[in-house]
Formats: sequence, C-alpha cells, structure tokens
Amino acid sequence: MSPPRGQPHQVCWRVGLLAIHQITTITMTTRDFMTRMSANSFAMCEVPGCQKHRYHFNPWCQAHSQQKYRLGHPQATALRPTAWASRKKEVKELLSTQPGHPGLVAALQYLEKLLRDAEASDGAFKGAIELGRLARSGVTPLEVFIELASCFCYIKDHPACLPADDGTAPRYAMARAVIGLAPRPRKTSSGSLSRTTSTTYSAKPMGPDIRAVGEMLTRTLNPVLIQVYLAIEAREANKAAVVADMRMPFAPPTAALVEELAHSCSLK
Repeated sequence: MSPPRGQPHQVCWRVGLLAIHQITTITMTTRDFMTRMSANSFAMCEVPGCQKHRYHFNPWCQAHSQQKYRLGHPQATALRPTAWASRKKEVKELLSTQPGHPGLVAALQYLEKLLRDAEASDGAFKGAIELGRLARSGVTPLEVFIELASCFCYIKDHPACLPADDGTAPRYAMARAVIGLAPRPRKTSSGSLSRTTSTTYSAKPMGPDIRAVGEMLTRTLNPVLIQVYLAIEAREANKAAVVADMRMPFAPPTAALVEELAHSCSLK
C-alpha cells in the first residue's frame, strides 16, 4: 500500500505499528480474561454444601448463579401463589371495606400511571416490558396491589421462607408474584425451525427486569403495604380475643351456692 501523496513513508509505518499494538493489547486482554475465568472455574461454589465448581466469574456454580439471577439470592426458592392464597382473601376483604382509604387511592393512582406508561412503550423504564404485558393482558391496578400485598403479608408471616439478606430476595419474590398475573409469552425453539411441527416454550422474565419492578413497587408502596399487614394482624387478634372470650367457662354464682349449702345443712 503506497503512502498518501505529500506524506513521508514514516507515517504509514507509525499507523501500522499503532494498529498492531492495539490488536496485541486486545488479544492480551482477552487472554487475561479467559485465564481468570478458567482459574475461577477450578474453585468451589460458595454455597455451603455445594460440591460443584464455579460458573464463569461468579462465586457460585451454574445452578446457584441462575437462582441469583432469577430469584435474587443463590439459596432462594421460588414462591408459588398458592402459598399466599389465604392471605389474598383477607386482603380482598380488607380493601373492600375501605375502598376510599387515602393510602389505597394513592397506591392505585401510582400503579395506574406505571401500567399506562409501560403499555405505551416497553422502553419507558427498566422493567416496563413486564408491566406493559400486564396492562395489555387486562390486569388492573387493584389486582396488582392485591397480589403484591398478599405476597408481602405471606413473607412477613414466614420470614424463614427466604434467605436473610439485604431484602433483595423478598423484592424479587413480590415482583415475580406481580409479573405472574398474566400468561408468559411463548417462543419457538431454534431447533424446531426446520421441523414440520414447531416446539414452543414459555419465555422467562429477565433478572434485571425482575429487580427493577421489585425495587419500584416496594420503594414506593412499602408504607401502605405495612399498614395493610398491620390491619390484617389486628383483625386476626380481635378474632382470637372473641374466640377466647367464648371459650371462657361460666362460674357458678357464689351467693346462691352459699345459701344452698346453708339450707341443706339446716335440713340435716
């Protein structure tokens, strides 16, 4: 390749040496990246009792890394809606008796705006793709709040159901509860494109979207969620007190008993 007209040959040599240096730097960086990842893969997973090797740069194996990505903690387990079904009935009863509660009205207004913005654009904010799917499926703000409050109450009742951490696992659990209100989109398997019958599977939500939804909902609605939980707990305490009163035995009247004993003694 001839040098540009009017410039010395040294310019081309310098440009060529600079390109070679950049390629070498990139190659060495990639090599260092692969070396560190390979060294990490020889270490054991940090989860107690796990005998598997680490995955890529994660301090956990592949299975526990997936749990961290999907559930917010490597030792978390997925909670099912059936777990808080009984609490959901109580939440519905409570909200039906106080539909004009200021906290509930403000929460529903916030959720309505959130769903409307997400429905307008999947890129409106992080996690909008999931909330927009709910809005397009006809999920209402009240349904979102009831599901969120029910899962919140269940986690408060059973703190051992999730690992004790900085609160990430509960936020993931509540976000997954809300996201699960509408059916998941179906995708076609890449291996079935050449077949006559296609194979589809349910697309899983992305970890960053789950985290974003959980943080948005809990950060804004946590005060009213606490009030819902306290109201349900107070209601349960009142029921228990009423039942305890009903089970209290009747004591015989003391004056009448003394008079009866005196009468029986005089007859003798």
